[in-house]
Amino acid sequence: MAHILSYGSLNLDLVYQVPHFVQAGETLSSTSRTVHCGGKGLNQSIAAARAGGTVSHAGKIGGDGTVLTDILRESGVDTDFVTVGDGPSGHAVIQVDPSGQNCILLFGGCNQEITHEEIDRVLAHFQAGDYLILQNEINGLDHLMTQAARRQSRCGWRTGLRWWCSPRHHPTSSRRRCWGRWRAAATAMSSP
Repeated sequence: MAHILSYGSLNLDLVYQVPHFVQAGETLSSTSRTVHCGGKGLNQSIAAARAGGTVSHAGKIGGDGTVLTDILRESGVDTDFVTVGDGPSGHAVIQVDPSGQNCILLFGGCNQEITHEEIDRVLAHFQAGDYLILQNEINGLDHLMTQAARRQSRCGWRTGLRWWCSPRHHPTSSRRRCWGRWRAAATAMSSP
């Protein structure tokens, strides 16, 4: 049976209800605060498991992130490939105004500490017919995509990439370069 590897972010979402978005130089009291488990990677893993997939999540949390692996396990996601780093987990500070509009500040935390060696160790556990789901809230994406493309050509992986775009964090030129490498690798693999 095909297995799904979701390699991606794990974040604590700190959601603040505010009368309006904070302006430069302003201090504003919120009317409430809630904490949720999030990150594009975590959300994709849970969605794939709820859809009936056999899912493993790979990523990195800080010592403050055990609630993230707890929610994955409760949702039927294998967390054997989630490691714990030295720093804090990734998190987002989300302001929500009365009309429901939001403003998000993202801190990558341990999502930005994944090493090439960790990526290679995880990928070695998957085989022909398996699926790899990616998004770009983690570091090492170029290496991960290159290694996945090599494995795809050797053993028939199926891959999918979901872009999350922040112009400052991932400028258009970087996205184009990364996507161009992925497309070139995929074209080379499909050529006779």
